Amino acid sequence: MSYAALGSAEAPLTHAIRVPLSDEHYIFIENRQPGVSYSQELPGPTGEANPPTTPNPGGIFVTDTTNPYSPHLYRSSVHALNPHGYNRASGLQNGDTLNLLSTYPAYDGITIKVVDAIPVAGLPDALEVEVQWSPGDFLELGIRPWEAPKAYGTHDIWIDWPDNEEEHYVDGDPPLGNGDETHYSVHGTVKNIIRARIHNSGTVDAKEVSVVFEINKLGMGDKGKFVALPGGIDGPKEIPAGGFVDFQASWFPKVSPAILAELEAGGSTKKLLHTCVRVKILHGESDVPPDLGDLDQSNNEAQENIFDFHPTAGSPYEPEDFEFQVNNDFDFPIEVMLMPTGLIPGLDLELEQDYLVLSPYENRVLKGRFHTDHELIEPGRDGIPVNIHAFLATLDSWDPFGGVTINVYPVEASDMQFTSLQQIGRTSDGLPNIAVFGTLLGPDAGDQPVDAALSHDLGTMYGGSALTDSGGNFVIPLGPVPLG
Repeated sequence: MSYAALGSAEAPLTHAIRVPLSDEHYIFIENRQPGVSYSQELPGPTGEANPPTTPNPGGIFVTDTTNPYSPHLYRSSVHALNPHGYNRASGLQNGDTLNLLSTYPAYDGITIKVVDAIPVAGLPDALEVEVQWSPGDFLELGIRPWEAPKAYGTHDIWIDWPDNEEEHYVDGDPPLGNGDETHYSVHGTVKNIIRARIHNSGTVDAKEVSVVFEINKLGMGDKGKFVALPGGIDGPKEIPAGGFVDFQASWFPKVSPAILAELEAGGSTKKLLHTCVRVKILHGESDVPPDLGDLDQSNNEAQENIFDFHPTAGSPYEPEDFEFQVNNDFDFPIEVMLMPTGLIPGLDLELEQDYLVLSPYENRVLKGRFHTDHELIEPGRDGIPVNIHAFLATLDSWDPFGGVTINVYPVEASDMQFTSLQQIGRTSDGLPNIAVFGTLLGPDAGDQPVDAALSHDLGTMYGGSALTDSGGNFVIPLGPVPLG
C-alpha cells in the first residue's frame, strides 16, 4: 500500500491545506513526519523538540502564514499556532482538536481535528483531518502595520502638537513618520497628542471598540516591555463597516534638565529613548447574532519606531550618538544580526555590535553613532531615512525580527533666545493674554517655525507656535494665563 492509494472525493489526498484569510494571509495545515534526510527535530505535542518518544511523533502543524514578499509586512512569515499561546510549533496527533479561537493570534470559526491515523506499510502514518470554517459575516478591525523595510512606521499612528493646528487628515492619509515633533519637559507637563486610525474592513459595523496606547524605549524584538500611558485607553467607539475612526491619547514625556537644555539650544542631539509608540485594539464586537469576533487578530496592533536626528553643520558635522534596544521575549537564547540600510555617500553609521546572543528575556541597550560628511551632504536637505533591521537566527535562515527607522536631517546650527514674557491684552474674562518674545540666531533664522510652552508647577501647560520674521524675531502667543 502507498499514499497514492489513499483519498476520496470527500477526503482528497494532500500534503497540506491552505485556509485563506486574505489574499496575502492564510492558515497553513501540514502533515509533517520524520524523514530520512530532513525533519529530524520535529517538536512533540507540547512544542518540545526531540521529545522522549521514538521516533519523533510529528503530526499536524498549523501556522499563521503571510506573504513574505509583501512590501508592507516585516514580521516572520510563518507563525506557529497552538493552544498554549506561544509562537512554537506543536504537532496534533490522532484525536486532537485545535480551535483557533484558543490560539495567539486567535481566529474565530476555524477548527481543525485529526479524526484518524491510517497506517501505511514502511511509511509514516497518513492522517485524516477535518477542517471547519464558516465565518459568514465578519468583523475585520485593523491598524496598518509598519511599512518595513521601507520604514518602521505606519500611516495610522502620528503625533499632533496641540498648540498648532490640529491634524486630523480627514481627506487623506496621515504621514508615514511621526507627524509633529514631540515636545518634552523636565516635569512631564507638556502635552502631546498621539492619534491612531483604526479601520473596519468587515461586513458589519464594529461596536464597543477600545484602543490602548503604550510607550516603550526605542527598540526591536520587544513585545513585553511596553507600558500603557496613564489614561491611555480611548473608547468605546463604533466603526462602520468599510470605514475608520481615529482614537487618541495624551502623552507628557519627561527628559532630564541636561537633555532639555540641549534640545532648546537647537535640538542637535536627540538621545531620547521614549519615542516608540504601540497602539493595540483591545476589543470590538458586532450586534449581529451570534456576536461576531474579529476575523484576523494579527493586525490589531502596530507601532511607530521612528525618531529624528538633526546633525549640526560644521567642518565637519559633529558625530551624533544614540541608543536603541534589542530584546529577547523568548524563554530560550537567541542570536540576532543587525543590518543597516539607506546609508548614502557621506553618511556613515557605526554600531557598537552588529551580532549578539541574548539570554532568555534579556534586554540589551546598544549604542550607535552617525558620521556625516559636510562636503557630500548639504544642510537643509530632506530627511534621509536609515533603517536598522534585526534578523533572528533559525536552523534554516535569518528571519525578520523588527527594526528602527531614523530620519537624519542635516541642518545649520541655531540658537533660540527667549528675551521676555509680556502681556498682550486681556480676554473677555479679564485674564491676561501672555506671549513670549525672542530671537532665533543662525544662518537661516527667517521664516522658521518655533514653539514654546509655559508650564505651571501644578502641571498645567500653556503653549503656542509662531513663525520667525526675516530677522529671526518671534512672538509666540501662549493664551490666557491665570494671575500668579
